[in-house]
Amino acid sequence: MAKFRRAALLASVFVPLMLPLAVLIGIGPLTRWKQDAASSVLRRSLPFLIGAVFSSLALLYAFSEHISLMTGLSTVIGGG
Repeated sequence: MAKFRRAALLASVFVPLMLPLAVLIGIGPLTRWKQDAASSVLRRSLPFLIGAVFSSLALLYAFSEHISLMTGLSTVIGGG
């Protein structure tokens, strides 16, 4: 029982800390250090974000019978 609590605590702390990092790792190569405004980065990365969301949801819909919220969220964040 203690292992389960430890794993649940790790997941409840690790996921919120790593989710923004995963997003920033994807956006980082599109930026110029201290020269880009957030609006220009968003404008350049928006087509990729939309494409990743649609393609991952299409793959999820095509290959699974039951779609849960967490499965869909993890597939979208993972980019397919």
